[in-house]
Amino acid sequence: MTLIDRTLVERLHQRLRDMPSTEGQEQIAEGFAEELAETLVDEPDGAAQTTPQGRLELARRLIQGILPVSQSEYERRLSICLDCPEIRFLIGRGASTVAPGTAPLLQCKVCNCVMNAKARLRSSKCPLGNF
Repeated sequence: MTLIDRTLVERLHQRLRDMPSTEGQEQIAEGFAEELAETLVDEPDGAAQTTPQGRLELARRLIQGILPVSQSEYERRLSICLDCPEIRFLIGRGASTVAPGTAPLLQCKVCNCVMNAKARLRSSKCPLGNF
């Protein structure tokens, strides 16, 4: 099993949150992948050791999983969710009052994910295949 430097991943999240668009995210992600790969260590449990190239590939896959979609893609995904019969409104549209300018909080009845968060991630998929 490989251990991950949590503070490095948190720094990546912060850098990505600070970006107004998806431009440059690939370069940032690759830089963080290289840094993360250097911090990955194998647990001393006698299991097979990971090669440096294997650690870099693992780091790239981990980081790709947390990259956000563009704002327009996020809005497209949420509009799909809003029209879906399998969506539950946790806040908004009858569940309770929503402050003006605030989006409703959506939960999928199929996977139980909060779609406001899930729809932001490139690696996330709709359980019904809608995105």
